[in-house]
Amino acid sequence: MIVWLIDNTYVKIGDKVFRQMIGIPMGTDCAPFLANLFLFSYEFQWMYEKLKKKQFYLLNKFKHCCRYIDDLFAINNDKTLLRLKHKIYPPELDITTDDQNDQNVHYLDLDILIKNDKFSYCIYDKRDKFNFPIVNFPNLSGNIPTSHSYSVFLSQLVRYARGCLYFENKIFASTD
Repeated sequence: MIVWLIDNTYVKIGDKVFRQMIGIPMGTDCAPFLANLFLFSYEFQWMYEKLKKKQFYLLNKFKHCCRYIDDLFAINNDKTLLRLKHKIYPPELDITTDDQNDQNVHYLDLDILIKNDKFSYCIYDKRDKFNFPIVNFPNLSGNIPTSHSYSVFLSQLVRYARGCLYFENKIFASTD
């Protein structure tokens, strides 16, 4: 069924229909599950090989690593994941990072920092690095009901409150 799904994913743009030839069909209900299964199969195979060879020192480097779909969290990993990524994952899968070091990483929408043996975190939005303006909130003069616009704004305030450890970060995030 998986092969059929991947081989029979079509996209319609205007009056043209295109068949997806490469990758997992994004936007389908099963896309996150397929991505997880795909990546897990490579990770499991690599870790199982290390376990059979009793390379516990290497496996120990990954004890604080986790992944959510395609977002890897590898803090205190001494860049081991970056060094071994081509041995874990297939060559066509390009793993990139914008993290500065193993003590300061971006995971999902958080900027996580270890400093003086303590964790701190705040909201991280990769769109802040774009060289064009981003509209984060609905415009009240638009055609969206006002109550929905305010709900979006309030939900973002809750997100900032939960996603920032320090008050200063909460205020800064909500004024963007």
